Amino acid sequence: MVTGDHSETAKSIALKIGLTDDSNEKVIHGKDLKSVELLSEDELKQLLNTINFSRVSPAQKFDLVSLYQQ
Repeated sequence: MVTGDHSETAKSIALKIGLTDDSNEKVIHGKDLKSVELLSEDELKQLLNTINFSRVSPAQKFDLVSLYQQ
């Protein structure tokens, strides 16, 4: 999930729609994406399948979705 919502809102939605079954699943905030950008493209693609992102900007959403589509 990639959302501009608060991380607790993202977790709640992910649980309700069956995206996750773990209420303690890690959520990366948009402000923390700078550290994620240090990962290789393969590492980031793997991360996209296991992590939810919250409080991201529209530009960050675009970048993440573009990478996911690759």
